Amino acid sequence: MEKIEKGISGVYCIENIIDGKKYIGYAQDIAVRWNTHILSLGKKKHNNKYLQHSWDKYGASMFNFRIVQVLENIESLLQDMEIYWIAYYNSYIYDLGGYNLTRGGEGIRGYKYTDEQRLAVSDRMKGKIITEEQKLKISIANKGKKRTDETKAKMSKSFKGHFVSEETRRKQSEMRKGRVFSEESILNYQYASSGRKSNRETSSKYVGVTWDKSRNKWVASFCGKHLGRFSTEEDAAIAYNNASIEKYGDRAKLNIIVYDVTEGRIDE
Repeated sequence: MEKIEKGISGVYCIENIIDGKKYIGYAQDIAVRWNTHILSLGKKKHNNKYLQHSWDKYGASMFNFRIVQVLENIESLLQDMEIYWIAYYNSYIYDLGGYNLTRGGEGIRGYKYTDEQRLAVSDRMKGKIITEEQKLKISIANKGKKRTDETKAKMSKSFKGHFVSEETRRKQSEMRKGRVFSEESILNYQYASSGRKSNRETSSKYVGVTWDKSRNKWVASFCGKHLGRFSTEEDAAIAYNNASIEKYGDRAKLNIIVYDVTEGRIDE
């Protein structure tokens, strides 16, 4: 294979020179993508099992890598041309002409795994321990990631009816024993929880406010700290807001106070 300069975008081809079967892909940097293929195939961890099987059977020397078409680095253009070249070379796996798992344009996301394949992935993950380094990488990768309402709904649905056994609860409890959280971690947890009203029914429409029936007063609290008792629900909510601003400044999550106009007040 000729050396490919970094930064070239377009459509590329991995071809088995014995039977002519091809794998077509696109990349914003073809040189980087090719190195990724080489590493995963060499470690026998490529996500395309058909390409991996042929690679193992015939050896790396029996495969040729080349650029099919150099294109501008525009995602939609790259996807469209990948679809075109997969059709041109008949490289879709179920057309019996190549290794592509989809007809292109959406990558591996368009591939539907069989129940057998899902079970195999599940078996491989059993007992796997995620290191702190891996957790950090996952955290960095997910920072700033926006999920659509559809994705959130699917995630929520996947956990509905999920039963946690006593054995799992015991293991989770043992893992937490002796664990020391940094001040930054505690602050981040408190911030994430602030401004969030629980799903259960409460006596107030505001976060951090509850009704003290024994004293006929509204009670305000923030991050476990008692802020006082107040005659009106709104005053208690304001106390919560002030405590949140004092701790988080511009990042503070606040109650939106709405007054009854019949009492001579207006919406805030």
